Amino acid sequence: MKKEIVNSLASNYGNEGVSKVERDLRVEQFLKLRKNGIYIEGNRVDFLTEKDIRKAFLNNYLILSAHAQEKMSLRGYSKRDLISLIWTGERTELQFQRNSFKAIIEGFDSSNNPICMVVGCSSIEKFKKEKQLKIITVFPPIKEKFLRRISEYNYKKVGNV
Repeated sequence: MKKEIVNSLASNYGNEGVSKVERDLRVEQFLKLRKNGIYIEGNRVDFLTEKDIRKAFLNNYLILSAHAQEKMSLRGYSKRDLISLIWTGERTELQFQRNSFKAIIEGFDSSNNPICMVVGCSSIEKFKKEKQLKIITVFPPIKEKFLRRISEYNYKKVGNV
């Protein structure tokens, strides 16, 4: 049901359908509700938005993890693709796991192909203090849950010939 609603939003508003979700909660409100046993969808939280990520990138506070670098080289992505993703991407999901937030950003690479990345911060206090965000991983959107999905993608590891 949820997937059908997101898809109908995406078809009605182009690829900007997800950004029409109302982000009406601050992080503190979300954590307080969660602590009281009330489950609220993460996408309602106004944190790790596209604006936050672009601001971190412009201020040189966006860190590329070793795992992300490894996966980028394995999958053929460059830093140019990441820059394109940062400017064309939108947050489609916000996850809260183990007291840290992670956002899934979907957008397009420099060749105009769909690409996703996961951006996160270890804790709210650390983010408020240091303003740093970390790119956790970068991957092609091959599962059906993504708005911009690569269909019939055959991923094969290239070995030495």
